[in-house]
Amino acid sequence: MKSKTYGKVLWLYFVILFSFPAQPVFAETDQLLVAIAQWPPWKIIDQGKFGGIDVEILREIGKRLGITFKFVACPWKRCVEMAKIGDVDMITSFGKTTEREAFVYYLGPPYRTGKVVFYKEKDKPFSVRKYEDLYKFKIGVLKGSAYFDPFDSDPQLDKVKVAMDYQLPHMLFSRRIDLIAGWEISMDYFIAREGFRENFETVPYGVSGISKYMAMSKKSKALKLIPELSALIRHMVENKEIDRIINALLKRTEPRSP
Repeated sequence: MKSKTYGKVLWLYFVILFSFPAQPVFAETDQLLVAIAQWPPWKIIDQGKFGGIDVEILREIGKRLGITFKFVACPWKRCVEMAKIGDVDMITSFGKTTEREAFVYYLGPPYRTGKVVFYKEKDKPFSVRKYEDLYKFKIGVLKGSAYFDPFDSDPQLDKVKVAMDYQLPHMLFSRRIDLIAGWEISMDYFIAREGFRENFETVPYGVSGISKYMAMSKKSKALKLIPELSALIRHMVENKEIDRIINALLKRTEPRSP
């Protein structure tokens, strides 16, 4: 089984290798610059230190391939622009669009597909099994966040908007709302961080959303690393290693101090 997996990865390596033209040489002593915008739990910047799921994935990749990553803090729009003009080599949690494909190469398969889920208090007897069930409840959402259609534009839904993600678990616990709408991994993190891990559960209804990719700027000097990076990401996804990194981070997330 291991030799079969290795052969598949090696084949993929050579397929991708000959798909790209010759590029400026990237020295092994160079660092790959990675644009990082604050977005817990995927990307966490705390007093100049970098953490979160994306950072941990890259550190594991760096360990295996002997690559050094240097993280660059930036607002999201600036991060995208830096990847576009080549001021950084890579950007993470990047959705695939035709516009973006003009200035980045996407590495491997998506390492996570987002899912919008709804949370309720565990002791509440109701459930949500289809979209129409949502009309019965008051739903907490993050102001300005896009979830899915028709949810985002449905005027018949009773939605309560908040400015910050962490406010939603407190509102649900105080019964000011009946449900929280959230991107699963991100909201799991905030629920754990705010100390409500044991209080809430998801309902059966949910909707799959945008896939997340690692991407490399087409102006990077490290394009020769694309085959290795893509092959390793595929290997980590297929062997559930990405899932283990995510679950480990969520498990050790402790409630923050009041």
